[in-house]
Amino acid sequence: MFAFVPDVSSAKAAASDIIKLIDSVPEIDSDSTEGKVVDNQVIKGRLEFRNIHFRCPTRPGVRVLCELSFDVEPGTDIARRSQWVG
Repeated sequence: MFAFVPDVSSAKAAASDIIKLIDSVPEIDSDSTEGKVVDNQVIKGRLEFRNIHFRCPTRPGVRVLCELSFDVEPGTDIARRSQWVG
């Protein structure tokens, strides 16, 4: 039984990290309706992303994006937000 003590300790630490992540409040509220709404008929632009790097704040030692580059033409959808139900 004593052989499992380190595993129980690791599981407890992992569970604590998961609870902290679930309870965390993001700095940017993606559901907020505050702010200026831009008329898409007025703004017609092209977005260009070059050499994007990103690491998650919870795991700074792990690269999620490394040198990602892409263009977004006007009127193009690159992602749609969906509601996860689970």
